[in-house]
Amino acid sequence: MRNSLLANTLKLLDSSQWEGLGKFICSPFFSEETDKKGSEVLKLFSYLKSNMGQPDEHALGKEVVFRHIFPATEYNGNALAKVMTSLHKLVKQYIAYSYMNSEDEFQQELALARFYRENQWEERFQSSIQKLEKIISEITDRGEEYYWKQYLLHQQVHLNENYRNQRKGDLDLPAVIQNLDYFYLLSKLKYQGIFEHQKKFVKLEFIEPVSSEYLKKACVADIITRLPMFACYEQISSLLHEEEDNIDEAIGRYRELLKKHKNIIPTDELRHFQSFLSTFCTAQVNSGKPAYLQVLFELYKERLEMGTLYEKGGLLASTFLNIVMVGSRIGQFDWVEGFLKSHKGRIIGTDYPEAVYNFNQACYFFYRGNYDEAWSLIEGNYEDIFYKLAAKRMEIKILYEQENYDLMDARINSFKVFISRSTSRIHSGEIKAAHNAFISAVQQILSPATLSNARRIEKIERKILEHQHIAEREWLLEKVSQLKKKGAGLISNTSSYSPHPR
Repeated sequence: MRNSLLANTLKLLDSSQWEGLGKFICSPFFSEETDKKGSEVLKLFSYLKSNMGQPDEHALGKEVVFRHIFPATEYNGNALAKVMTSLHKLVKQYIAYSYMNSEDEFQQELALARFYRENQWEERFQSSIQKLEKIISEITDRGEEYYWKQYLLHQQVHLNENYRNQRKGDLDLPAVIQNLDYFYLLSKLKYQGIFEHQKKFVKLEFIEPVSSEYLKKACVADIITRLPMFACYEQISSLLHEEEDNIDEAIGRYRELLKKHKNIIPTDELRHFQSFLSTFCTAQVNSGKPAYLQVLFELYKERLEMGTLYEKGGLLASTFLNIVMVGSRIGQFDWVEGFLKSHKGRIIGTDYPEAVYNFNQACYFFYRGNYDEAWSLIEGNYEDIFYKLAAKRMEIKILYEQENYDLMDARINSFKVFISRSTSRIHSGEIKAAHNAFISAVQQILSPATLSNARRIEKIERKILEHQHIAEREWLLEKVSQLKKKGAGLISNTSSYSPHPR
């Protein structure tokens, strides 16, 4: 049962959640299942709590677990399945309850305000409203959540006033409408920015119920001045539609805006704004503008210092690789080496953190020119498709640098088969096209007919430059540049020509 739905769900709980689940199961207020199954559910829970983290594979064998719950009873798979189903139902109820009934003072007070309003206890209702106003006044992050809470508070005030007096005053409607507008606009602009950025990589069609032009008119200057998050979203929109000559200036304005308002932008939103800029700069690099690597490196350093790159104290495997690759590509080897040492053991989002760490070391050694060391650190058990692709590209690049063309041919053919068979895992057509273009470029560079043919070399270079999403563009252009130099040498000394050994 180690890989059962129940076990896989329980693996996600931390120690405090395990404790909370135990109390939840024991409470008759919540647990009808415990009443129905008696001590069987509790026995299963206690056993799993003690044995889930044990390395012993047999400890979670179904027959072993069954004997613990039903001692001196012949094994019955159906009986065990019923108890597992009952416990899994309780686990799901606990997760839902813990999310709905979190220790959110605002939500609890809001529920009390609604209770007092519906039961017409005006004095207590007003007391709850005052407490809600105090809670909101202490919120420094002026993001979606802030305006949503303002809306919920004023909604209760409106419903109370509307019930008591429908013909006098504004019924608090201006505050209801304003805060709902701010919440909606912030949410709309956030997802609109993500959508516009995604369209740069994937062909998407969408008919907007509310147009972006309308939103721009809604975000007039006074709103942008008073609400910095609107200014951030406006800058995202501007950056996505900026003329190429003005991109550097637009990036500078956006970075300054984030620095200026970092203390009042909610942490999750700040992560989103920073992530957008990193992704935008990555897209510029991938489109053939390596100068943005330096900007990207600075952004990663800023985010590490601010702590906004970390998830539960660790770094996602994909983020880790991006940092190492960017730093290595611009020659920041001392910094990358320090980063690798200080962040060993902090890779999350993978079942093979050691293999991921080794591959990042391989990237570092490759860019330092230590190809043997890099090769020795590449492994095969990467569950992430992007690590698999990166590792296969790395192998080909190392073999090229070492002039091991025979083995390189085999690796290229293997890579082509891998891409062909991984269509279901490579969801983006652009990614597949980028790697096929990489393979094609490498094969053309390797062709014996290429070295002595300046026109052919220029054609290869032009293809690499013009392809929108080709993988390893910078490295490929470097190899083409080397071919040009070799070709120039052949003009003055044709007797020195020798094609690539095949």
